[in-house]
Amino acid sequence: MDGIQVESYEVKKMKVIFIGGSSRSGTTLLDVMLGGLDGFFSLGEMYHVWERGFIENELCGCGTPFLTCGFWEAVTRSAFGDPESVSPHGILRLARRVQRIKFIPQMLCRKLRTSSYAAAWDEYSSILERLYSSIAMHSNASYLIDSSKAPAYGFMLNSIPALDVYVIHIVRDSRAVAYSWQRKKIRPEIHWETQYMPRAGLVGSTSEWLISNSLNSLLGASAAGYICVRYEDLAMNPEGILATLVDWLDLDLSLVSHVVTDGSVTLRPNHTVSGNPVRFREGKVPIVLDDAWRSQLNPWKKALVLAGTWPLQSYCRYRAAGPMR
Repeated sequence: MDGIQVESYEVKKMKVIFIGGSSRSGTTLLDVMLGGLDGFFSLGEMYHVWERGFIENELCGCGTPFLTCGFWEAVTRSAFGDPESVSPHGILRLARRVQRIKFIPQMLCRKLRTSSYAAAWDEYSSILERLYSSIAMHSNASYLIDSSKAPAYGFMLNSIPALDVYVIHIVRDSRAVAYSWQRKKIRPEIHWETQYMPRAGLVGSTSEWLISNSLNSLLGASAAGYICVRYEDLAMNPEGILATLVDWLDLDLSLVSHVVTDGSVTLRPNHTVSGNPVRFREGKVPIVLDDAWRSQLNPWKKALVLAGTWPLQSYCRYRAAGPMR
């Protein structure tokens, strides 16, 4: 209107670092390492927050059951009001209607969304936006680190206009992943009984490796930023890889020296939702390459897994003889 000046404001988006990759690839390790940097906040696998946090009340990374953790109680109140009013079962059902691999095209292109999908997407994206906004406020962090891995969830986050999603795609040798899936490991977050991490055979682990790494690469093409790192390089040169990531984000490299020194990382207390048991460790922790698969995995199993993953593994610059030089 004449005579009236309207000021325009640039809406500041929340910056989310989505750590993608197959399971058993070091995503939680990278999450808590980045969480040691000033201005960064580790969330763990937010993909599981409704089931493992709100419903099952598993341990937060701080060692407290999720529903009695002061941080998550404050986040929940700011985002949704009275925690008792949150319906995690309903939200979980809604999430399963939206964030599935078959719906990725609809996440990428609004015009492809059916009316029923669009309504569910609007409702669920609003819930996630309120949740992440509350986390950003209470953590006072510039970067929220989400190591959910699940590519469909990454696409969901990337489709929310209020979020700027930066993808760090961590890739581990498929043979090491297959071996890790066969190992028996306790889940310490299950504090009421003894439970073990899920296990999978060669076919299941190989399929998951291929699908997850392929889709996370695709996710990177539409994200605000994308970089691919190898677990083996992270384990053998944590300071160098962390410096590469900090430089990629155009931040001060001096941040790294406060976290990694002489091959050890200083882990802060955190409020991660789910992930590898390393999230419960604090203080100075040595980073050691886990390559037990080289001597423990049967040669024929190594050959089968490599045969099934060779094209993509070769693209990621792996070789049968060992890690990239």
